[in-house]
Amino acid sequence: MRIMLITGNHLRHRFIVSTLCQHCEVVGWIAEVRDPMVPTPPAGLSEHLTQLFNHHFALRDRAENEFFADGADIPARVPQLNVSADELNGARVHDFLRQHPADVVISYGCHKLLPKTMQVLAHARFVNIHGGLSPYYRGVTTHFWPVYFLEPQMVGFTLHETTQNLDGGAILLQNSYQPVRGDTLHFIAARTTVAFAQLLADRLSLFQGAQLPQGITQSTTGRLFALADWRPEHLRLIYDFYHDAVVDALLDGEIQGRTVPLIDVLAPPQAQ
Repeated sequence: MRIMLITGNHLRHRFIVSTLCQHCEVVGWIAEVRDPMVPTPPAGLSEHLTQLFNHHFALRDRAENEFFADGADIPARVPQLNVSADELNGARVHDFLRQHPADVVISYGCHKLLPKTMQVLAHARFVNIHGGLSPYYRGVTTHFWPVYFLEPQMVGFTLHETTQNLDGGAILLQNSYQPVRGDTLHFIAARTTVAFAQLLADRLSLFQGAQLPQGITQSTTGRLFALADWRPEHLRLIYDFYHDAVVDALLDGEIQGRTVPLIDVLAPPQAQ
């Protein structure tokens, strides 16, 4: 089963690409160049919110380096194409897909793939890695929102069919965060990413030469988060009130939240 990867270029994306390259037949990697990991604070914030903003994104950068830097090397044998967001659905990507035929195209952390791009490999299966538990947390920043809503155990990943309905395709595989005392907001996300990368690689390695099964249609409704939903003010709850210890509050019984059944149609029959 030949796999083409289309992802962002941050360390978390490279880590998943690297992990899949170790276990699967990856025939190419298209990397969309994303915004810096440590952005500039918006103008007009108070001094305290500016400090929280800088603190939050510095911690994210530190966590990603701690969890992913040593596992982000991409083998030289894997052809690579770097593109901007504007080029993602353009001629360079289309030519690269034609030059490196794949049976499965996996996207993660990039902008939306348009039908004209998917039609270039009309025979291939297009699936997407969503950094969130669909359908409960769809859209963007979906490793932040479960922690903000005091249910860190709902941080997770979803592998689903690629459709034009954002994060709404039939689901093949999910995982969720397993609480570890002392984990901070960004450790939650990073630890869950590492676990999903290994789970996905293990599952896909079972299908060399075989087709992936059909996913399970999403039948319940959740929330689709937009970029505009997140504001620096949300950081007050995490850092001022809970002091970045929401996981400890969960383990101590101060908060509870919910758990949901996870989907894994890629598991071997005896494990399902």
